[in-house]
Amino acid sequence: MSPRLALPGGPRLFVQGGAQLGTFSSDDIFRAGDLGSDPADPEADIKFFQTLRSRDLRLGCDTVAPPTCITAEEGEFKGQGSRIDAEIQRPSWYAAVGVAFDIPVSDSVLLQVKPSAAYNVETVDLSGQMTTVVEVNPLKEKFVVYRATASESTTDHSLGFGLELGLFLFRSVRPVTTSLYVDGRFLWLLGDPVTTFSDPGVATFTVEREEFMIRGGAGLRFSWLGFGGR
Repeated sequence: MSPRLALPGGPRLFVQGGAQLGTFSSDDIFRAGDLGSDPADPEADIKFFQTLRSRDLRLGCDTVAPPTCITAEEGEFKGQGSRIDAEIQRPSWYAAVGVAFDIPVSDSVLLQVKPSAAYNVETVDLSGQMTTVVEVNPLKEKFVVYRATASESTTDHSLGFGLELGLFLFRSVRPVTTSLYVDGRFLWLLGDPVTTFSDPGVATFTVEREEFMIRGGAGLRFSWLGFGGR
């Protein structure tokens, strides 16, 4: 921090940066159909249907009017669906420039208020999966399974403002002081919020991120103040 400015409250300028870990690791940001952790196999479902249809044909299902052969639609087979997962690489990085105001609470406790301009960088790994069944020969009830996998990484840069509240304990103790803090950053995404990635010829995935985001943290901080006076 800088020396105190000749302003009411004696504020000080500061510059800080850091790395932030979080409990969030990955998440399904989109899911449709039946693509869980252990999805059904549509090819096995198709094979079972074709076995039943061959049995019906042997029994002459196509020789009566109307035909009584078993039929199926593309969407009836199990194990179809799509999903997009997002995983934030850790740590994410941030920096801030601002002004710190000290508010004495008691002889040993100091409240510090630090508004700032904030900058944040985080990288997100995106992955997409899709499984679908397409009927390629309606006359023969022939179906084909198409599968797609694709991935992409995007580095998001965000700019906004932040606010940190710190409670310094035993501020008369030198050279190290202990403080509790909580901070929040209110950020706007710089650049294009849309990321598109594909499995060529099979599927294209598109993710549009929110342009406004909130990041925050809390913890215990140890600060070196030296051996001088307050």
